[in-house]
Amino acid sequence: APDTTAPRPPRCVAESDAVRIRHTLQKLMMEQAGIVRTTEGLRDARRKIKALKEEFKAQPEAPFSPYSCETENLLEAAQFVVEGAMARKANVGLHYNLDLVPA
Repeated sequence: APDTTAPRPPRCVAESDAVRIRHTLQKLMMEQAGIVRTTEGLRDARRKIKALKEEFKAQPEAPFSPYSCETENLLEAAQFVVEGAMARKANVGLHYNLDLVPA
């Protein structure tokens, strides 16, 4: 039988909370996961992204806001970027990990 349940709207938080979390994420990604990065910086970014995701989820629900939804999506994307960068074992292309420089 087909699933007839209606999709649930996304969970949103107050736009002021989304703005604060998003600005923190943007600064973190520029500082720790930019073009030039280090393994320790990526580890720090991973920890802080996890904490920001938990902070986002801990906020009270608010009416729908595209900004809030985008912020949650950016948190997910940032996690994937950092995990991918940590999995890379060689400097390829534009992204450069100082810890992967050949001896």
